[in-house]
Amino acid sequence: MVSEWNLRLAGRTIPIRVRRKRMTPVRRWTLVITLLLPLIIIALKHSPLPFADALREGLSLGGSSHEVKGRVANVLLVPLGAAVVVFFRIALGIRVLGPFRSVLLAIAFQVTGIPLGLFFLSLVISVIVAMRRTIKRLRLPYFSRLSFTLSTVATIITVTLVAARAFDFAALGRAAYFPIVVLCLTADGFAKTLRREGTRSALWRGGMTALVAVLISGIARNAAVEQFLARYPELLLAEIGMIVVISYFLGFRLFAFLNPPIPKKKKRKKAAKAKKAKAAALAGSPSPILVSIPGGLASPSPDDLPVVSNPAGTLDRPDLTPLALRTPVTVGGAVRANEKE
Repeated sequence: MVSEWNLRLAGRTIPIRVRRKRMTPVRRWTLVITLLLPLIIIALKHSPLPFADALREGLSLGGSSHEVKGRVANVLLVPLGAAVVVFFRIALGIRVLGPFRSVLLAIAFQVTGIPLGLFFLSLVISVIVAMRRTIKRLRLPYFSRLSFTLSTVATIITVTLVAARAFDFAALGRAAYFPIVVLCLTADGFAKTLRREGTRSALWRGGMTALVAVLISGIARNAAVEQFLARYPELLLAEIGMIVVISYFLGFRLFAFLNPPIPKKKKRKKAAKAKKAKAAALAGSPSPILVSIPGGLASPSPDDLPVVSNPAGTLDRPDLTPLALRTPVTVGGAVRANEKE
């Protein structure tokens, strides 16, 4: 089912087209389980039933140690961050560098801090993009390219730590806690977008990815949100249900017009690929042998015609049928002329 209407925003008319998915039994039960089950568990925790205290103690992460709390907060952050990314992509229509990079960056910003994290992320992306042409000239396989990029990011972090120690700049030393894999994946995604879609699209998607990461990190830094999720971990199911609801019912893509246009592939490249495929197909099939015979359509003598091998392996002289009445066919791997019926 497709719904269409126009939204007037800031003096601009935005056409909105939403394709609503049909509610199958599987989808209906998924929504019921992910949205109602957490509410039922929370209601049971606050009920006067005899097992309510045991339920509150057993299904809670509030009494964990400080170290465990930090890790639990990162785990509880993942579904919430994923819901935020889905909301930006599906409901708002903002393109980012993949569905998980913003969540990983938000977890990294929790350790390094947002200003230092953004600075170091920009530094690593700039270096990787500048070296991409050199990496391409090396003609390395895919796994080797990723390993090369990973090692380069590790080298950048090491140089940063050496500079922080030399200039006694302790804040810069927190860059060592930035996950190398997150930096590598983000830089590689930015470089691929730059190659496929151009500079404008790469800057837009990279900036939106960092913006969503900052938003998720800001939500996670709220102590009330962290304590609430630790006290009611069953809300993870509700966060998954939110993702399903956004995907099914909120596909408005309100600000999709802000995304830079994706350049279309040149028709010449498509034509060249089609021509190459056609040439490969023709190369795999036998071609008829064209024989030029003096005298045009006149019947030649047997000595003027080529000798063609038959399926039995013996040599035959073709008949004296005029060339215009013959059709080249393939027999036993060799080309032979038959008469038209």
